[in-house]
Amino acid sequence: GASLDFPSRHTYRKSLEQLDREGKTIILATHELSEIIPAIGRVVVMKNGAIVADGPKEEIFNEALLREVYEAPIYLDYRDGLYSVWS
Repeated sequence: GASLDFPSRHTYRKSLEQLDREGKTIILATHELSEIIPAIGRVVVMKNGAIVADGPKEEIFNEALLREVYEAPIYLDYRDGLYSVWS
């Protein structure tokens, strides 16, 4: 997702949304929070192969946890159901 141009990202997200509408389970392994569509409700955050958080994304995604996981100053924005992260 992150290396895709904007039209391709849009197509990618629409494909994930279509899978959700069809009732399919989506398992997405990514470092890019911007790839997590609104329909994805549960997330698992891992660090060094160990689960550090598991639950609803609204409860899990916060700057403190992401700073711990990425070991970097992280800033989180949530807009229109999508996340963006920068350091």
